[in-house]
This record gives sequence, C-alpha cells and structure tokens, in this order.
Amino acid sequence: MQQIINQFRAEFKETGNYWLDSGIISLFCAFNFPENVELADKMGITIKERIFAVEGISEETVSSFIKEVVNNLVNTNYITPTKNKDVWYDNETGEFKLYQKTNFTPFHSALISGPVPSIKQKLFLKDMSNEQKEKFDNAIKSYNENKQQKAKISPKQASDLNKAYIPMYAPKLTIKTVLDFNTGENLCSFCGRSTKGMNPTGVNYPWMTSANKMKNFNSMHRGTSIMCGYCEAASIAAYDIVRYHINGDRVFIALPHAETLSELWSVWKEIDPHTSTRGTENIYCNFTEERITAYHLGENFVYLAIAMYNYLKNYVSQREMKNDAAWKHLASKRWYASSGVKAQSLQFRKTMEFTRFGDLFKCFDFVTEGEDGVNLYRLFGDLFIEKNVVLA
Repeated sequence: MQQIINQFRAEFKETGNYWLDSGIISLFCAFNFPENVELADKMGITIKERIFAVEGISEETVSSFIKEVVNNLVNTNYITPTKNKDVWYDNETGEFKLYQKTNFTPFHSALISGPVPSIKQKLFLKDMSNEQKEKFDNAIKSYNENKQQKAKISPKQASDLNKAYIPMYAPKLTIKTVLDFNTGENLCSFCGRSTKGMNPTGVNYPWMTSANKMKNFNSMHRGTSIMCGYCEAASIAAYDIVRYHINGDRVFIALPHAETLSELWSVWKEIDPHTSTRGTENIYCNFTEERITAYHLGENFVYLAIAMYNYLKNYVSQREMKNDAAWKHLASKRWYASSGVKAQSLQFRKTMEFTRFGDLFKCFDFVTEGEDGVNLYRLFGDLFIEKNVVLA
C-alpha cells in the first residue's frame, strides 16, 4: 500500500498467472456488489477500477474493507446450507438451540478443503448439571423426532463420553485467510511484491503441491512459496469467476488470460455474464444451461466454446460485424483449461492452452448457417462417448 495525499492506496498488479489475474478481476467485480458498495460508502472507500486500486483514509481501513469483501464472497457464494442441523448451548439463556450446518457448494468442495470449524468453547456432557442434562435430553429427543432432519443429532465425540461435548456457539464453515497487506522481508512468489507473506496451499492455488506428488504440478514454483495479501485475496476471489463443469468425480475448470489487467477486464466483458451454479442430479456447470455429458478436457472445452459462440454470435450479428476481424477481436486471446479427478484430493491430469477461438467460431458459423445448419450441442453430443472412462 502507498500513501496518496492523506489517502492509502492498495494497488493490484498483474502477476502473469491466469488464476490470480482473473481473481483480481473477480475481486473488482465483487467490489460492485450492492452490499459491498454500501460497505465502501460506510467506510469511506473509493474503488479505482481503471488502475485496479482501492483507496481509503487509512491502511487499516483499506485492509479491513478488502478482508470484508473476501469474507462476503466466501459466505455468500461458496458456502451453502445443508439439510442437516446441529445443537449448541446458549450460556446466556441456558437453552439448547439449533444451528444450520453448511458445506461448500459442489464446485467449491471439489477444489477446496475447508477447515472444520474449530470449537473453542465447549460444554462437556460430564460437566453438565442435572438441570442441563435434562434440558439437553429433552431437546435432542425433540429435534430427532423431526422427520425432515436428515441426520440424527448427538453430542460431538460421542464415542468417548469423557470427551462428548456441545459447542457453546454456532460453528461456521469458512476459508482460513491471512490477508496481510503489509510489506516485509520476503518477496511474493507470484507478483514479486515485498511482503511478510504466507505459505499458500491448494486453496490459494489449486495446482500447488509438494514436490513428491507427481500427479499434480506446482506451476512455476520450486520449494517454499510465499504469497502476499493481494495475491491471497485474488486467489480466493478466482473461484467466483472460473468456468467449470463437475460431472461426478470429474472436474473441469477454465479461465482466460491476457497481457494486462485492463485487457483481461475487456475479455471478461465479452464473455457470457456469470451464471449461478446449475445442478442436474450429479452434473453441475456454470457456462451453459444445456445438459452436457463430458469426461475429458477436450470435450468440456468444446462445450465451453459453443456457449461462448452462442453468446458472441448474437452480439456480432446485432452489430453487423460478422467477419474475420470481428471474431479475431471478440474471441479472447488465450484460455487455459485443466481437468482432473476428485479422489481423496483433486488430482489434475491435464492442462491445455487454447488461442484460436476466432478460427473455431468461423467453423461453427459454417456448420450452423442456413436451413440445414446443425445444432452444435447435438453434433458434439453424438461424437463424444458417454461412458465413464479413466482420464488419460
């Protein structure tokens, strides 16, 4: 951060990494969410999108604002209520109450291993008074008679009665973050910024892995990596903007990239606006409403291209721009896609860079034109083998 005439400025800079740079774009999109605009007004924060900076009256204020936006993003878009509830003890009222249990969405749970909420305040069964024990037994009986309750409620660590307890507050699932924007003695492994930093994990960068795990890869980095607060914030925000398809244990993700953040921002403006997660049985996708069955990276990538083409062709047609130059301009410069399998952890099996969307869209033009034009989803659906096979 730097001081600008009685203002502190936190300026985000491109890293050259497609996950983090798109994460910066996602973060600045999040700054425009109504609840965050209201928060910015309340805290005296100014968002300067043109230079990808956040300004406020103090370094602490700017840091607090960015942290709050990241937390809002996680709690609103990454975490979803389950059908289960659990019980906690309200020490102020002396009553046992229910809280809604949560989990990551199907997409986020495929990439993120969130920490189980740490319970620091506990009421142990062995320490309950007779009155508390009676209230607890009655509450548990009442809660478990509810037929809509999917899982039975019981004390934590119930297999060992000496350790069985009830939390004394409603635990919350979250993503552990540091988000330290101060300078320090280290250099960020991603953007080169001076920072105290933290050691990133697969939550911050899904390809991060130890050197002895060869099924994943640690792109561009050797040994211990350091991540600054700016890159950490972007790394968490990237989950909200990535294009994905989850089919059972198969995971496909894709992001565009460009030379500068301004250019990448314009690329994202060309892409079909972000859609909410669509779930059909065990199939989840956020770039098309069509039901697609794809297992391999190439198959998923074709469907992503079709979704982009169907959106962009209307834009091109409405402006009478249907020519090679239009496709070259509108088709983003680079896309990076990865596919993997979620076992105990996500194992990426293949990653691909694609740069010729313009040529592909011209091909789509050719096969869809006229009365005899084909439906692209049906065409490629007939070509792809719809059976569960091991990724190559």
